Amino acid sequence: MVTKRKMKVSVVIPTYNASKTIKHAVECLMSQTIKPFEIIIVDDGSKDVVDLHQILQSFNLSEIKLIEKHENTNAADSRNIGARNASGDVLCFLDADDYWYPQKLEKQLNALELSSIVSCRVRAVASDRVTALRVASEFDVTKTFCENLFGSLFHNLAFQTSTLMMRQEDFLRIGGFDSSLPRHQDYQFIINAEASGLKLRFVDDVLVDYVKSGKIAKIKHNWSLEKSLHFFDRYLLTENRKIRENFMIVQLLGPSIQAGVFSEWYKAACNRGLVSFSFLSKTLYYTVKRVIS
Repeated sequence: MVTKRKMKVSVVIPTYNASKTIKHAVECLMSQTIKPFEIIIVDDGSKDVVDLHQILQSFNLSEIKLIEKHENTNAADSRNIGARNASGDVLCFLDADDYWYPQKLEKQLNALELSSIVSCRVRAVASDRVTALRVASEFDVTKTFCENLFGSLFHNLAFQTSTLMMRQEDFLRIGGFDSSLPRHQDYQFIINAEASGLKLRFVDDVLVDYVKSGKIAKIKHNWSLEKSLHFFDRYLLTENRKIRENFMIVQLLGPSIQAGVFSEWYKAACNRGLVSFSFLSKTLYYTVKRVIS
């Protein structure tokens, strides 16, 4: 086993038009109590790539490597490319608009010696990076990954990509992120990781700020029910009914209402055999407690 002192950490940052946030991301990496071995930035065909170059050059750090994709795909594909090109023993992922607390790498490396994957608590913040949002960060190690993700109507942020640490060999062995999915590649990844036998250790400290935008206008413009159903149909059909119901309600109901496609959401639930008295009761309860309030 590679010990903590010998572990070399490669941090992969997928970027797309992220020149306004990448400086902040790199600065938080260089403020770690244990410095990363390398920072691999994979740009997904950005329009601001010239600005990105200038910002990265201003750091004058040999640890920074930039990989440019000439065709825009998605962040999952960028993470996979970064992981395959990493020279370190350990992989971490950081979204360009998120933030790591200074002891993130140190505390997670300690935990990695006793596990296969390490995650941690998250603080959800608004786009101003200051305003904390009412989003819980929890993980119950006695439950499966799927139960943590979708086992409760009011259980949030059980896993977020910027919290992830694992060995590169394990990441490559399970196939990385499914880049064919339009959404929920992080959920897919953690489900596959569990299916392959990897064990997760949860550091019970807030070590990551996750920037979460809740603007209705953005949801109306970018959100697609079909993109989420693609994940549901590929990865959740074999899960128990509670898991499937909760995903349909927690992940898809609110955005469907905000995007004005509630009727399509209801039709999708019917087509997947979910609609029943108990399902409708849960839907009403969740709507009153979460969506309306």
